[in-house]
Amino acid sequence: MKSCKRAARASHLTLVLVLALALLLLPDRASAQTGKIDFQNYCAQCHGENGKGGKGVHIVGPDLTLLSRKNGGKFPFKEVYEVVDGRKKAAAHQRLLDMPLWGVYFQPQGVSERASEAKVKSRITDLVRYIEGIQEK
Repeated sequence: MKSCKRAARASHLTLVLVLALALLLLPDRASAQTGKIDFQNYCAQCHGENGKGGKGVHIVGPDLTLLSRKNGGKFPFKEVYEVVDGRKKAAAHQRLLDMPLWGVYFQPQGVSERASEAKVKSRITDLVRYIEGIQEK
């Protein structure tokens, strides 16, 4: 009897762990939506609604859908993240109109610094994942 209960408990625990892992690995729709909304609100005015480049106020933003192709078929996630965060300046942003430092801009007011940093990183990651998702095949 004890072994049956133990087996059932182990089976339930295994099921819970598998479901939890599946939830962690599935793309978060809210995150994807946040990335798309942020792209439309903050990037599309210079990079175009579809990321293929566009005429901004002072510049023609480059085509962001070709980043993987220009990087040997691999999306340069870290580099794009750093440009969005503001730690790395893209040449086009240095020459004409400095791209806003979204890492600073996205910081919510009235939130602890640690929570704020986590929120900013999450938001930038969502935005970069959206850009990764619009890459031409």
